[in-house]
Amino acid sequence: MGVNYFIIPLEGIDPEYQPLSKQSEFNQHEFAKALEAKWKNTEIRIENSDYSHITWQCEVNHKHKLRGSSSSGDYGVALEKPDAKDVEEFAIWYRTIIPDDVRIVIFNDSDVEHYCEITADTTYVQLVDFFTDYNYWITVTLANNEPIDIDNLSAQLRAQWPQVEIFPITDADPLSLYWEINLDHEFMGHYNLTETLFVTKKLTQDIIIDGAVSKNRTEMYLGPFPYSELAKTLIWYRGIVDESTELLVERKEDHRQLKLQAETTEQEIIKTFRRHWEMGM
Repeated sequence: MGVNYFIIPLEGIDPEYQPLSKQSEFNQHEFAKALEAKWKNTEIRIENSDYSHITWQCEVNHKHKLRGSSSSGDYGVALEKPDAKDVEEFAIWYRTIIPDDVRIVIFNDSDVEHYCEITADTTYVQLVDFFTDYNYWITVTLANNEPIDIDNLSAQLRAQWPQVEIFPITDADPLSLYWEINLDHEFMGHYNLTETLFVTKKLTQDIIIDGAVSKNRTEMYLGPFPYSELAKTLIWYRGIVDESTELLVERKEDHRQLKLQAETTEQEIIKTFRRHWEMGM
């Protein structure tokens, strides 16, 4: 499952906006060359000999294939059920290759009225925040809303996960800290040989676990999947915070809560937050 994303000119979604002057036509041939120059393993399919419509796939980030299509004339791009992080990085790049006077917005088909304009000043972190509903993430708060020491947290993240990418934050960003960690996640895969016979095999999957701290530094957000990595991260965090400080862990969407204590186990965390239909996650 997933949603499709669209980047289109502002006038395509806001009928009240009218460009000040006639815009140049979207040059598909130049766009195709820019794709090949920027992204790894780009494959482009020319639907018409005049490049009026093309489809493509490329590796933007994290080894996922980003698939998209575009047509001449309006600077619109459709992205087929992509990884969200690929969308955000692609969108920032796309803004740099089209004329400055073309105002563009991004949205997905889960809510076409919820859109964000991409400007020269838009950051990756702003797009991450725009498309993230933290009610579905895991929120960690310190007792009495004590502020989170983001300098110490950043140093501890780098010490624990040297491969962590901590993104630069501007004054305009809605977060005070945002990071991504690329991990090789091990899990057990089950394969049915017959209706009654199956085999189990240990597999490895390349995943991203991400986290953020709110602008006022009172809440830390952790991406919830996979639950085993979430549990490890929470236990790690409990270990770097003063043991006298109470930590409350919550998923606001369904109000599930857990007091994170020194003796809390990974199994307790997983049991608290994993829903019954998510048993394989």
